[in-house]
Amino acid sequence: MLKRLDIDFARGARRSRWAGHALLAVAVAAAAHAGASYIELARSVRDAEAKLARVSPGTRPARPAQASTEELAAARDAVQRLTLPWGALFGALESASSDQVALLAIEPDPRAGTVTISGDSKDYLAALTYVLNLRQAEALSSVQLVRHEQKSKDPQRPVSFSISATWADRLAAFYRFLERKEETTDWLAKLHGIARASGVELRSAVYRTQAAGARLERYEIVLPVSGSYAQVRDFLKRALVEIPVLSLDKVSLKRESRNDARVQAELRLAIHRMRP
Repeated sequence: MLKRLDIDFARGARRSRWAGHALLAVAVAAAAHAGASYIELARSVRDAEAKLARVSPGTRPARPAQASTEELAAARDAVQRLTLPWGALFGALESASSDQVALLAIEPDPRAGTVTISGDSKDYLAALTYVLNLRQAEALSSVQLVRHEQKSKDPQRPVSFSISATWADRLAAFYRFLERKEETTDWLAKLHGIARASGVELRSAVYRTQAAGARLERYEIVLPVSGSYAQVRDFLKRALVEIPVLSLDKVSLKRESRNDARVQAELRLAIHRMRP
């Protein structure tokens, strides 16, 4: 005889109490993490809103102010003062020192590359001797006495003096920089080659030699060119890099119309060189 088999499909399987507890712990942890993330996100949103509230609508971050002419001049002056060769100057003064001379002031002029040396000497001959000693120093050139005066109110009648000199190392380095093996024609050929490579058109040029002191001269060039602005700019950029003795003195631009991409430019250049 068959036994009766009862099947209840609605009745669930017996579950472990530990599994339920574990699932509950995971759910609590996930909820806590989500809550912490929400709080952090809400705080970030509030901070951003507060920053936006402090900025009026339509306000853009201010651009850095461009340097003024005075600021640029001050920066150049600072660079010149920071690069003064004080060590060489003190060495020159010490090599020319004398027990008959007392230094009172040393005042450099960074822009002119000169220095004024003031002091007192026992007499006029001692001042002249000091000038001669300074002329022997390699760090200075063009040393000359520019003023002297006897102090009549002093019983010993000392002589106050001022001496002007040029920083020889700077001047000598500048002259060495200009002493090139290339001739002016070599530089001109290079200039025309750069123009062709840049795509600018050269039609004519005017050349003139101008004396610039006893040892220097300027080979001035007035160069009309035509091309796009980008081509003219590239030409000048490359020329000033590849011809180290070339300077740009003036640029004049002209267009046939405001929308014309091609410009007519007049460039005033100069090749600096030692006089032959």
